[in-house]
Amino acid sequence: MVILIPALLILPQFLGIQGVFISGPISDFCSAVVSVAFVAFSLKRLQNEMDQELSPPSQTSTSHSQ
Repeated sequence: MVILIPALLILPQFLGIQGVFISGPISDFCSAVVSVAFVAFSLKRLQNEMDQELSPPSQTSTSHSQ
């Protein structure tokens, strides 16, 4: 919707009635690209979080011998 309405207003000025017909597919393509980018970013972040949770605790703490 965010891309469709501006496309419907702008493309017909340059392409006439053809701009009305191609504004839908252009809007869908742009939305798909944005969605894929968000999913890729989210999966990468989720993978990093999972790696941190599954990694063993670090051995940098000093042990107190008594």
